[in-house]
Amino acid sequence: MTVASSVALKASPNVSGERRKTGRHKSLLGAQLILNAQGSSLDCWIKNISEAGALVLLPGPTVLPKSALLTISKTQKKYHADIIWQTEREAGLYFSTINEDHPLARPQRIAQLEAEIEKLKTRLRNMERRAVAHGVQHIFED
Repeated sequence: MTVASSVALKASPNVSGERRKTGRHKSLLGAQLILNAQGSSLDCWIKNISEAGALVLLPGPTVLPKSALLTISKTQKKYHADIIWQTEREAGLYFSTINEDHPLARPQRIAQLEAEIEKLKTRLRNMERRAVAHGVQHIFED
């Protein structure tokens, strides 16, 4: 086999039409596509996933941007993905990076941290009330 024919074999799909270098895993994971820096999002489902990308099922006809941030609901893992192809109800994603610090991840992370802060404030108020009920005057100074 020549180098040229070897390259041609690698570039062409196999018998089933598959071009992927990594194996896919069937799933039906709930996910969310964050579409822009303002945090606009779209719920979707991951039909199958690999190390390199995913096939997502869309809730209906949608125009997707060239790239988006895919967040898996169950694990909260985030993948910056390029939209390689799209039909009315499906899209093929290529994971360009796995980067939770990507600007598209920030609005979601900020909302998550704000919710955690509110829970901590509530917990602190409860602790202060219990302390006062037990005769302690000041626990925390502002």
